[in-house]
This record gives sequence, structure tokens and C-alpha cells, in this order.
Amino acid sequence: MLRIGYGGTLGYKQESRDSNVFFSAFRNYFWTYRNNFELSSTRSPLNLFKALQIINEQREIDNSEILVSFWGAIDARYKELVIEMGIENFVEISGFLSKEASVSKLQEQDVLFLPLETGASNHKTLFIPGKVFEYLIQMKPILIDDTSSDCSEIVKKSGLGLFTERGESYALAELLLDLADNPKKILDVHANDEFIQSLSFENRAKEMAEVFNELLQSNIRYS
Repeated sequence: MLRIGYGGTLGYKQESRDSNVFFSAFRNYFWTYRNNFELSSTRSPLNLFKALQIINEQREIDNSEILVSFWGAIDARYKELVIEMGIENFVEISGFLSKEASVSKLQEQDVLFLPLETGASNHKTLFIPGKVFEYLIQMKPILIDDTSSDCSEIVKKSGLGLFTERGESYALAELLLDLADNPKKILDVHANDEFIQSLSFENRAKEMAEVFNELLQSNIRYS
């Protein structure tokens, strides 16, 4: 069985019905740069759901083949959407878990799903969610339906990335089926340990300390 998981926050983004394209673009720009929960509304599993729907239509899978788990602050409307799309047999959505329980559930997954914020208008997203660093520590494949963001570049360098282009539901469906049918391919994803360790909190804190130390020494020399 292919187990895919995401633990975090997912708001619900309504499809825009505005006839005024300029207003719609401005609203998306403003929306994209607001607080965390509203940012989560531009983070969506819809493409993943569409891919699962395609797979289900092709061979009527169930959770003995693929199980996708979401937990955390997940908007309740996603449960309704899962039922509407007929994929409730292999998608489970649950509520908050403690930090320890969430990490334990991440460790149970074969692949970690990372939905990214949608950039303002047609621009790539500038956001690098903290979730990516939490995922890298797990040393598991990270599924992203985006290839052009700064976050995607980090995951590419980590060696853990599984990518499709944004909105390419059929390509994502093909990738998921391939992983489900050939689970050994998950083992072909090799982590770049050195790069991942360079992103650890300890190393980042050390780098910051060195910068402040240099600034302090410079100030002493010129004072």
C-alpha cells in the first residue's frame, strides 16, 4: 500500500467568479500576502484529489492500494469535496494531533505531500513554508505538484523530491500509480544528507551567531 500524508493547515479556496480580471488578480495578490490561515486558503490538495479521482475511474482503487491522510486544521469542506469526487474510500481527514503524535504519523507514511501556496496572479510563490524543514528531517520522499518555486528548489537539492507540474492531474495520477505498483521506486529516492543537515536549526543558529560575531568585532575595531 502507498501511504501519503500531510499534517498541517488547509483553508478552503473558493473558485473565483469575478468577471473583472483586474480585480480578481489584485484580490489574489492581497490575499496571498496576509496571515497564515488565509495563506493556507491558497494551499490546496485539489490537484491531488483530481489525480486520485482519475486513478479511481481507471481501476476503482481502495485504501488497500493507496491511502492519503490529512490531519490538523483541515477545512471541513474538504471532507464534503472528497465525497463529491467519490474518493472517500482512500482519503481520510482527521483533526489535530499532538506534536509527538503528528511526527509519529509522518514517520508511518511512505510519501509526504507538500501543498504550496499559490503565488499572486501568475507569478511563482515566494513562500517557503516551515513545513518543508519538518519534512526534510523525516528523510522521506516529498510530493510537490509544482516545479518552479523556491521551495521546490530546496526539495530538489535535498534529493527527496517527487514532482509534477502545477495542475497536471493526469501526470500526478500516473506518478502515484507507478509508486503504488512499484513500491521499490520509493527507495530510489536518495537524500542529500549534507545539504539537509546544512538546513538544520543548529546549523542555521550557528551561521547567525557567526554573522553577529563578525558584526560585533567590526563594531569594536571601528569604535
